[in-house]
Amino acid sequence: GSLTFNAVGTKNNTIDDVSVGSLTALNVNAGTDGNFNAGNLNVAGDIGVMNVDVAAGGDADFNTYASGGNVGDVNVAVNGNGAVSDVYVDSDGSSNSRTFDIGNMTLTVNGDDTSGYLEGDASSGSVGDVTATVTGSDASGVISAYASAGYDGAENTLGGDIGNVLLEATGTSSYVSGYIEASGGNVGTIDMNVTGKDAEGSAYIYTYGFSADASGAQGDNGNIGNIAVNLNGESASAYVSAYASSGNIGDITIDAQGSGAWAVVSGGASDWGGSGVSAGASGDVGNITITVGDDANVSANIDGSGSVGNTVVTGGDNADMYVNVSGYYGSVGDMTVTMGEDSYFSGGIDTDDADVGSI
Repeated sequence: GSLTFNAVGTKNNTIDDVSVGSLTALNVNAGTDGNFNAGNLNVAGDIGVMNVDVAAGGDADFNTYASGGNVGDVNVAVNGNGAVSDVYVDSDGSSNSRTFDIGNMTLTVNGDDTSGYLEGDASSGSVGDVTATVTGSDASGVISAYASAGYDGAENTLGGDIGNVLLEATGTSSYVSGYIEASGGNVGTIDMNVTGKDAEGSAYIYTYGFSADASGAQGDNGNIGNIAVNLNGESASAYVSAYASSGNIGDITIDAQGSGAWAVVSGGASDWGGSGVSAGASGDVGNITITVGDDANVSANIDGSGSVGNTVVTGGDNADMYVNVSGYYGSVGDMTVTMGEDSYFSGGIDTDDADVGSI
């Protein structure tokens, strides 16, 4: 069946460790000024779905462990001024024939002076799509997802993937942040939208490629999909750090608009360093497209130990652009720069043994 906790009134509602069997649903509702603080909610088996709803002035703070089971979608909604959440979810188990997964993770932070934190850890499995949306003024939302692959009896990797990632900060002086780490798996597309005045966004994405099997050959993992950073707000800022160790990164697109807006993007992909014959190329980065509006700023440093695609940079009036692309053992495509009036560009292409296109 399901388990529901309702915290109402202005008193603290504290629960010590709770242990139950498999659940179709786990629901936590912290009403207006309600306070739900728990130790560990221990579930022996699966959790069908988790829903956490925190109203204005409310607080929800607890850890959930699904031992030997899967966790379905995890939805945390922090609504109303002054609401707070701090939720941790863990799916854990040991098996050479199955994974222990977490479904889609969604954090929504509405209301002024509101904050939310959601973390999911699939230590022997995968995590679905990861989404954090912050809409209130002076509000903040932080989401973290971790996935680690296991091995079956033939030492083939199981799990370790994380789905698509979406981070959005639309309120004035709002803040959104994501930390994504996949070991032995892939991460899907990364989309960051920072559109509020003085809003901030940050993302840290790391993947680590594992060998595919007992031969030690490279597996089809450790990759990051396309990365898109959309910055559109006066004095808004975005920071993205993405590194694929023994993997590839897809296309990178940066669009910075708004007076005083500033985007900083650092990306790198390294080649396979294991033994055996590689099952596929690694260390590649796709095409790079950067658009910088009037009075906006972009700093991008992209490094591929394999090949890097073409780079196109377009700057408006009084735009400030630093773009440096590095390649080592593959090839680096052409770089095209278009500058507006009174704009500034620095950077270029830095290579070792890579073939280089034109600038």
